[in-house]
Amino acid sequence: MIIKVTKDTPVSDEVKNHPHTKLCAGHCERWTRASSATLEQFPNTVVRSVGGKCQKCLNDDRRANPGFIAKEDTKFRHTVTGLESFLRDRRQRLGQS
Repeated sequence: MIIKVTKDTPVSDEVKNHPHTKLCAGHCERWTRASSATLEQFPNTVVRSVGGKCQKCLNDDRRANPGFIAKEDTKFRHTVTGLESFLRDRRQRLGQS
């Protein structure tokens, strides 16, 4: 059974006051839980993803800004251009064209 969680979905005070839960940092205002927590432990919440946002808000940000990088401090940039240059260098090292 799939439960659709919205900002109006009721969340108990016990869940709201727990250190593993917080409001989504995105635009949806849903209650999120740590990825290590289960839905049974914190009913009517969604999993918190990168930057304190739920996956829906994170995907919305990515669609709105194609150059969006979820983690600014990440060492490697996973982009199509980066992948193409990696594959080109690898082919060159292996002697392939």
